[in-house]
Amino acid sequence: MVIVETTYIDRRGKRLPRNPLVDDDAFISGLHDLAKSIQRGGAKSCLQLCHGGIACVRSVTGSPPVGPSRVSCEITHVSEQEGETAEELTLEQIHQLIDAFIAGAGRAREAGFDAVEIHGAHGYLVSNFFSPDVNHRTDAYGGDIRNRARFCEEIVRGIKKRVDGRLPVITRLNCRDYMRRGLEFPDAIAASRILEKAGADAIHLSGGVHSSIPFMIGAHMSMPAGVFVKYAAELRKHIHLPVIAVNRIHDPDLAEEILEHGEADMVAMGRALLADPYLPAKAQAGHQEDIVPCLSCNECFASLYAGSIACTVNPAAGRELSLKERMAKRDSPRRVVVVGGGVGGMACAITAARVGHRVTIFERQPFLGGVLRMAMLGPNREPLKRLVAYFERQVEASSAEVRLSSRLSSSEAEALKADVYVVATGAKSFVPNIPGIDREIVLPGIEVLQDPSRAGRHCVIYGGGLLAAELADLLMTEDPRRQITMVVRSEILKKANFSDKTYYLKRLKEHGIKVLERTLIVEIGANSVVLESADKWRLKILDVDTVMTATGWVPVNGLANELAAAGLRVITVGDALMPRKLLNAIHEGTSAALDICSQ
Repeated sequence: MVIVETTYIDRRGKRLPRNPLVDDDAFISGLHDLAKSIQRGGAKSCLQLCHGGIACVRSVTGSPPVGPSRVSCEITHVSEQEGETAEELTLEQIHQLIDAFIAGAGRAREAGFDAVEIHGAHGYLVSNFFSPDVNHRTDAYGGDIRNRARFCEEIVRGIKKRVDGRLPVITRLNCRDYMRRGLEFPDAIAASRILEKAGADAIHLSGGVHSSIPFMIGAHMSMPAGVFVKYAAELRKHIHLPVIAVNRIHDPDLAEEILEHGEADMVAMGRALLADPYLPAKAQAGHQEDIVPCLSCNECFASLYAGSIACTVNPAAGRELSLKERMAKRDSPRRVVVVGGGVGGMACAITAARVGHRVTIFERQPFLGGVLRMAMLGPNREPLKRLVAYFERQVEASSAEVRLSSRLSSSEAEALKADVYVVATGAKSFVPNIPGIDREIVLPGIEVLQDPSRAGRHCVIYGGGLLAAELADLLMTEDPRRQITMVVRSEILKKANFSDKTYYLKRLKEHGIKVLERTLIVEIGANSVVLESADKWRLKILDVDTVMTATGWVPVNGLANELAAAGLRVITVGDALMPRKLLNAIHEGTSAALDICSQ
């Protein structure tokens, strides 16, 4: 079954500008085409009905958010206009919204959908009614869980009556809101029982709201796989409906294990299918090794909130139609040399070989993977290990030739007489120009990530990006007795996506790590560090054992410049072009492979 994303029953409850609507009969025709497309592929189609509630923003809806009570949503992810106080719904407005959900379900049925799902999780309107943190009403729709579930209960009953019971109704709700006064699991069980009596056909159990850290609506790679499965397993003991488990279930083997152990009746996957839309077919055919692993990095959420959709590991996400024709076999295969065996280089080689080019990869290390092999050593980075292993398998299965431990000079490269040189030589750590930077106590942070034992007890980390945060987390996890000060030139985790930023800020606080923002290291002594703030005050830290630099990266692009100067066709990708994210390396490597015949 394919559950179509949040589709809004009232345009005043829409969360994002491009969200689909089902608040008018005019949308039935388009929804019909969508339902039939899903069914032609062999799946059942389900339309998820939603209203954003207090998580809406005026810049999208043109009106203030509404909810059961006058409260604000701390984090919406949609706009800088966070925290606008919602207008409290009147009883008449509540009944109108119940009718709008019922009407939306009627349109879904008319469009040919096989089921509907009421989105009652993640801090949207139905979830707002469930939550004692948001619902402060004293009438029939507030108070105990019996009353707080009434809004959803009446929607379920109304839909069942409208469709004569012939359309399955799934209800999605949270196991817990993970907020101080939010919905807790005992009330989720009680709500599920109420909804069962109302006629619901399944419970889809998720967790968290946008403001709950780190249990946000899409669990980050730092969270355990199948993070909410234990609640699904417990809920099955209390109701007689099928229970759907969801969130960080990206591995078909894990999904099968959940089903075999009776922890859920069904398993839902979302981000995993952005990473690899063919996951179900590959799993069914027994080709798990070919499934592109989802990282739970949440770049998909970040891009969605920015107005589009993208996936770190799937360059085709959001561009499927435009890339489809470009993936055809080439009539005139070219000789392609890829310099650098990191993920950008591997992505290029795999794609270029797939469309018929003759490809050779040159990698100076005795292994593929590049800097990702170091990044995957941080805490909770198992998905990165799986990604490196996936790329290695795909390179091995391709027709690309791989030459490891091979440094390629410009003259050697020229002698190969390739049609195209793709340079994916990555980046190296930036070394700041500081007196004492060459002292023995100074180490590159990326090297300490590989071997944490090199760091002493009293440490200073210079940098405030992801590497610095991961390094601090790793060192404190390994030895909680360490004292760590992070010196940040601007703002901590300024360029990190929301999931990474919120997780690591929480971890740094838990570890008691001191963070000094807008501060420079101006001198490093034998066992000391001198700092200078933006206000020009100075502080000297004594008895320092180790100073670790995590001050960014600079491109390694000398070979690219030399080859271009020799008049050869060069495409530079990833960090060799400009140090950025993993997403950029994979996407640019893939695009380079598809652009080879463009000249």
